[in-house]
Amino acid sequence: MFRLDATTACGDTFPTKIGDCQLSLSEPRYITSLAPRAGQKQALSRMLDDDYGIGLPDWGKLHARDSNFICPFGHAHYFLFGERSAMHLDGVAHVTDQSSAWATIAMDSPQIVDILARLAPVDLNTAVFPANTVAQTEAARIHTLLFRISTTEFRVMAPRSMAKALAAAVIRAAHDVSKRPD
Repeated sequence: MFRLDATTACGDTFPTKIGDCQLSLSEPRYITSLAPRAGQKQALSRMLDDDYGIGLPDWGKLHARDSNFICPFGHAHYFLFGERSAMHLDGVAHVTDQSSAWATIAMDSPQIVDILARLAPVDLNTAVFPANTVAQTEAARIHTLLFRISTTEFRVMAPRSMAKALAAAVIRAAHDVSKRPD
């Protein structure tokens, strides 16, 4: 007889605090891929607004309300994050459950831009990358989505198969920044 134990994508790495950087694993209950069916983009946006209080955002932006948010992911393709399934949207969109395919690291630090600058080749200063902005990029040579939640808070999302490597890189970058002299 064998036993299966539930584990997180990053093992027991998180939560942790390094210097002034708080790191944790952020696993929304549902991550759903949505691709509007032909001629149904507006209908999908209306249904999302009715059901979740958020419509389809423009490229590079995310819409959030309560514990739900949505962002673009490719041409006419979106990711919806939330506490309930979106399978009921299958009449207006191609719907795929992506919940077990991704890992998301939540990062909160006054030095967040300096930490992420060691990982991603993107200008993350607030003038260029304000709250509710998202970018597809690489971080530590891993394809990621970067979400700016607030001035000091980001989410970094990567394929679950790369979660431990991303966690190690994030921890290393946070350590490097925390060791800098003031």
